[in-house]
Amino acid sequence: MNRRSFLRNASLSILSLGLYRNVIFANSSFNQKTLILIELKGGNDGLNTVAPLNNKYYLAARPNIALNSENTFEIGENLALNSSLKSLQPLWESGSLAIMQGLGYPNPNRSHFRSMDIWDTGSNSDEYLTEGWIQRVYSEDASVFDSQNIQGLALGNDDLGPLFGQDMNCLVINRLKQFFKQASRVRKIDENRTGNSSLNHLLSIQSGLVEAAYELQSKLQKSPKLKTKFPKTKLAQNMQKAVELLAAGFRPAVIKITHGGFDTHSNQNNQHARLLKQLADAMVSAYDGLSEIGLSNSVIQLTYSEFGRRVDENNSRGTDHGTANVHFALGKMIRGGLHGTYPDLNELDRGDLIYTRDFRGLYKTIIKYWWQSSSRIYEKFDSFNLIT
Repeated sequence: MNRRSFLRNASLSILSLGLYRNVIFANSSFNQKTLILIELKGGNDGLNTVAPLNNKYYLAARPNIALNSENTFEIGENLALNSSLKSLQPLWESGSLAIMQGLGYPNPNRSHFRSMDIWDTGSNSDEYLTEGWIQRVYSEDASVFDSQNIQGLALGNDDLGPLFGQDMNCLVINRLKQFFKQASRVRKIDENRTGNSSLNHLLSIQSGLVEAAYELQSKLQKSPKLKTKFPKTKLAQNMQKAVELLAAGFRPAVIKITHGGFDTHSNQNNQHARLLKQLADAMVSAYDGLSEIGLSNSVIQLTYSEFGRRVDENNSRGTDHGTANVHFALGKMIRGGLHGTYPDLNELDRGDLIYTRDFRGLYKTIIKYWWQSSSRIYEKFDSFNLIT
């Protein structure tokens, strides 16, 4: 077993290369640009997130679940946000919230697994890649992420998604307390107790992982407690942990957090409203927390989902797997407002929305204008005027 294989299965859930004490934390001059990726798992219904209230096709397609003026607030261009996102309204009005419209790709796939794989790898619908799109960026331009030894973190879920691959150093923490508890149980073994050089090497790495975990715990304990209040939902608590880790000096290029439950095939409206409220409240709390710790200029939040939903509601007052979708970006360095073009509900493809912008143009925007990377993997796609 080589070092990478060992680490992929380590009890501390640390993946890729080994790390040692004091090397995972930023120094005072470190200015890593961090992206918090929020996966809306299951396929968020974009039409009932950003709704075309006065569109006759929308109203006809959704006689039972269409939104109206009583459960939305207007944002311009005949569009309205679901009122469950109300906590985002001040940030929308201040210009810190952007909405990317009509994101998708040619020949869309409606399978959860395959479509999420396409979004995670940034592939064509008929192309199968083995690395996430962020890993691919790192392979072309490692200098952007190499200011410290950990470039990616999956928090609250062991799915690395766009971080998956061989080159980046990524950390998976399902629960911080469990992570530290596991670290305390790992037995430190003197390398000299065995004559097996390969085993000695693995034991030395494991010892280094334990030291790193203790260092992280120590940093968190010494870091000032956040005054910003976070809701008690799973998503918000993971977002709080992300802000706390950033405050402690742990500055990966990417923090991925999953918000599940969006596969709303039946009785959609109540479930969807609850999930959107959790999303909005968590994003706002994270925004406030980042302002509190002085990292407003260094962190942005971005949502993504494997697909949208079909235009027509189904017989169970829900929606089935669809295609094009809307996504949010939030941060002080975000140029707020509507970006891209809302799909035409009068021109559908087999009952589904036709995308107006390729989602890889959004990835290009992050790569080129947020991380300022020289990677050109999505150069042919149109970027968004998203970063100030």
